[in-house]
Amino acid sequence: MNDSHSPVQELTWNPSELLKLCPSSPAAPPPPPPTPRTALHADTPADPTSVDPSSSFAEDIYPSDTYAACHPRCAHRRLVRLQDGLYFKPLSVLLETASICSQEDGEPQDSEPDSPEEHQSTSSLPRRVDKIRQITGDEIAQAVHAAKIAQASLPWYLRPAYGQELRLDHDGSITAGTLRALVENLAAEPLHPSIEQRFRHAFFSTLCTLGTPDEVFDLLLDQYYQEQPENLTGAEADDWRIKRLFPAQRRVLSVFETWLTRHRMILDDPSIAQRLQSWLNKLIEAAENLSLASEVLKILERLTFEVPSKPSPASKPSKRRRTRDSKHELLRVDPSQLAENLCLYGSRLYSRIAPRECLDWVHTRTGDPVANLLAFCTVHDKLGAWVKQSILWTDNLARRADVFDLWVKVAERCREMHDYASMSAIVTGLSSSVVARLYLTRAHAKRSAHLETLVKLNDPAGNFHTFRQIQRSQTGPCVPFVGPYLTDVVHINDQHRDSTVAAADGAPVRLFNFVKRRKWTDVLETILRHQARPYALEEDTSVMHQIETNLVLASAIDQAAFWAKSEDVQRAERASADLRKGLEAAGF
Repeated sequence: MNDSHSPVQELTWNPSELLKLCPSSPAAPPPPPPTPRTALHADTPADPTSVDPSSSFAEDIYPSDTYAACHPRCAHRRLVRLQDGLYFKPLSVLLETASICSQEDGEPQDSEPDSPEEHQSTSSLPRRVDKIRQITGDEIAQAVHAAKIAQASLPWYLRPAYGQELRLDHDGSITAGTLRALVENLAAEPLHPSIEQRFRHAFFSTLCTLGTPDEVFDLLLDQYYQEQPENLTGAEADDWRIKRLFPAQRRVLSVFETWLTRHRMILDDPSIAQRLQSWLNKLIEAAENLSLASEVLKILERLTFEVPSKPSPASKPSKRRRTRDSKHELLRVDPSQLAENLCLYGSRLYSRIAPRECLDWVHTRTGDPVANLLAFCTVHDKLGAWVKQSILWTDNLARRADVFDLWVKVAERCREMHDYASMSAIVTGLSSSVVARLYLTRAHAKRSAHLETLVKLNDPAGNFHTFRQIQRSQTGPCVPFVGPYLTDVVHINDQHRDSTVAAADGAPVRLFNFVKRRKWTDVLETILRHQARPYALEEDTSVMHQIETNLVLASAIDQAAFWAKSEDVQRAERASADLRKGLEAAGF
């Protein structure tokens, strides 16, 4: 028979029919019985649908390697059954199903369930309990997540009474809350110990922005003497006392201990210390939490009657004989000795600064609320004025250059002792316009090049970025330059609202913005963290008297007087330079 004149039946590849040819689809309907061949070619079946997939005849006609050769992109995939419940899965899941053939031994592997029951059992497997840790890599975040789940499953009488007035972040930290809800959280079991420490520190560091100390004291007593909820059974009442009341009482005593030892209760709130002492005596008489109450009372008595330790050894008088020539007295002082006494003078003022003064600085720059902070900050301006006065009011050019070099040495020694407040003040005075214009004085000075290095450290570019990095790395005694950090306190106040009004149980309540308080606490920690590390330096009484006297005298000079004196000195230097040039030209 001639093939060119004989019609050939065209093979139609239908996906639904192709499923019947797949040996891995037991759920497909059985094929019809084979029919006689009607095709013109002996090796071609008349109807592809009539071939039995299980017979050797089908393997001869449609071998698997032939299909793979025709469809190379589908060779590594298996056909997905539409009847097994996977039809409704996302396409990305279907494309990730296992191949029909194993890469190791060539055996079929079906990773999908073959029945709805098997698929249902697979989907009901428990979820991983460490999912948060797997995502974030943080053990604390996982612990906080587990604590939140456990807290949500507590009975109603064990849950916080003011929980609706508290807002939490994803990591368990508090973002906002009413004062009573914040105090209740102080006496409640924390989601994690690290969260508790940060919260207590931020709460008491910014307490003056939340309420009065008397209000906080009364709210803590309310947590200690909280009343049992109504309509509790006997078992529930016992459960409430064991799991709610007794732990809250122990934690209230712990909160008072933190307030005493770490947040200056006796210094800043002596009336609260007296109330606490009376209350603790009543607890001891009633034998309530006897051991904890006695321990807190001992701490209170120790802090009340403790004699403050001197940060430095006893002052040592100078052996140098005083002279009447006060104009040149500064040049007779050893630069290192002057720097050490400046460091002691500044560190004593620095140690008196209270955290609340830094927060009050936002609203006022004068008066008793900021007295200690103001005294410390004004030393910077007074010392800078002393530097300018000592140079400008020295008539002789050579002596003026010597005074300039002396202050550079003092600034370098202050930097070595990490007294950045004095160093910044001296550098500010030396680089001021009234001194910088004295070119002849700077030309005769031997340490002008050393000043450039100190100026770079005191550069205000990037909000004093270089200075912040240096101070951040200090772990020993240090007197910081607090100007940039006080600016941070003001900026935080401008950028964040103090509170907001929200609805809790159908009534509007004022929620304090605790994110703002946490930011404030970070800045306060940077400012005041060196107060507990005093200097072990010897004070020279004569040098200290000289410092105190000259700071007062220099602060009385106004900027106009500095500028007028600078012009006179500059004019004299120009005349001296012209005279020298004339003498040199004349051959002298």
